[in-house]
Amino acid sequence: MALALILGARVGMPEPDLRAFVFTTLALMNVGLIVINRSFRSSLYEAPNPAIWGSVTAALSIVAVAIYWSTAQSLFHFGPLHLDDLSVCLAAGANLIGLPGVAKRFGSGPEPLAGN
Repeated sequence: MALALILGARVGMPEPDLRAFVFTTLALMNVGLIVINRSFRSSLYEAPNPAIWGSVTAALSIVAVAIYWSTAQSLFHFGPLHLDDLSVCLAAGANLIGLPGVAKRFGSGPEPLAGN
């Protein structure tokens, strides 16, 4: 997340755009943590959970409203989030899901608690 702030500041993003960029990166990384930390053993597709998908959908909807609805943009002082900025945010979230997922599959993580 701090890397997103540093990257955005280095390329000279205006402050409102940088605020939207860092907020979106933070939100997508949090969604990634929710998805990846639900079990030590199963992958994302092995044990579908409707509550997870509902939470992810709700979180992404709230982020979309905050970023793209003009009233919410002015409330949070967000600038427009361009497609290239959004792709960097999505890449950060995907890396957060992908890297621990690979580690769970090939590594020996902590022993799961009873019931997991």
